[in-house]
Amino acid sequence: SEKEIVIPEGVTEIDAYVFQYNNLTGVTFPDSLVSIGERAFFYCTSLTELVLPDSLMKIGESAFKYCDNLRSINIGSGLKQMEIFAFGECNGLTDIQVSEENENYKSEDGVLFSKDGKELILYPAAKEVQEYAIGSDVTTVAYAAFANASNLASVSVPKSVTSIGAWAFAKASLSEVTFAGDAPTFESDIDDSGYDWGKGTFAGVTATGYYPEGYKSWTEELMQDIGSDMTWEEYELPGVAVSGTITSWEQDSDAEYLLYDSQWSYAEIRADLALETPQLALSAGTGGAVSSGSGGSYEQTFTFDGVEAGT
Repeated sequence: SEKEIVIPEGVTEIDAYVFQYNNLTGVTFPDSLVSIGERAFFYCTSLTELVLPDSLMKIGESAFKYCDNLRSINIGSGLKQMEIFAFGECNGLTDIQVSEENENYKSEDGVLFSKDGKELILYPAAKEVQEYAIGSDVTTVAYAAFANASNLASVSVPKSVTSIGAWAFAKASLSEVTFAGDAPTFESDIDDSGYDWGKGTFAGVTATGYYPEGYKSWTEELMQDIGSDMTWEEYELPGVAVSGTITSWEQDSDAEYLLYDSQWSYAEIRADLALETPQLALSAGTGGAVSSGSGGSYEQTFTFDGVEAGT
């Protein structure tokens, strides 16, 4: 039968598997609680809300996995570690909130992030939003972060994102996903025995993936690996002309051209242009088009073509 429970004060740990497959409708946690074990509330499908105390420091792997009717989570100030799939397959989840005093996690518009905002950890699967733009502070999208997102039709991934975890968008209801820069590193799901389950990034997704023209990191092999059921299309970045003077350039071991000038740093130029040859990005100025060669030093007026405004 369905029931609510109150865990008494003084309890510091909830062991693994203790309440799995239970018809709990609610749980009141004590302020003494420090850790929740692996699969402790696994498949508790009648839970609808969690309020986790400030004392809680660790949530184990799959602790609340398959709690399908869980709608909201409130995380206290003390949480330091949340293991993989702690809230996996909670497909009714609409909102995650975090105490502002928590030093490791934060919530932005109901989405869970690391405190510094660099890792997007979990997007609530039932969040009632159709379009979502990942912020430019984010560098990592975590394992299964957008998995099963049932209302999400469109996601934009900024060039700041350099790593995307396994199953990140698996079974999401996406119709399109747009990448703004080079292909991130797409992580594989490797279990404790060393078995590689694959990347699964867009498993079960039939969306159209868009990537910017001229970025060589987007290969046919990669696109098949991360989303074999998807359609992939190049798009042209909006152009903006930026004048400057090249002072030197050289060819590196990957046959890419590294450009140096008085206004732009080498790193910005290389990342934004992803050059195959300088001619692809430089139009003729007062000195004419740049020609390939072994390197050298000269001055040249140029314009950038195909670079996003503001970069």
